[in-house]
Amino acid sequence: MQGLRVIYGKVPKGYAQTVPSGAQDPPALTPGFVYSFFAESTGAPVAGGSFYLSKSGAVQVLVADLCLMQKDGHKIRVNCTTKKPFQEPVDVEKYVREHQSDETTL
Repeated sequence: MQGLRVIYGKVPKGYAQTVPSGAQDPPALTPGFVYSFFAESTGAPVAGGSFYLSKSGAVQVLVADLCLMQKDGHKIRVNCTTKKPFQEPVDVEKYVREHQSDETTL
């Protein structure tokens, strides 16, 4: 069984974009960063995850210690265990090598 294929910046037929609002194009992605995504739909489970964008493409990354928490009406990134602010890894490429998903390259 094959799921819905989502392409960054393209809204699938029959779906509506809510963030960014309206017909705004999303910002361009820059290689060298880990990005997170979240999608929800009626009648289907939510989907989310993280990926690293290298110059040669995207690689799925498991970021198990990153959670979102509501504080003063805003969502903030926190460590899931300690609830303290999430600390970005100093060496992103090393972090990606150590946390690359076994599932697939995106």
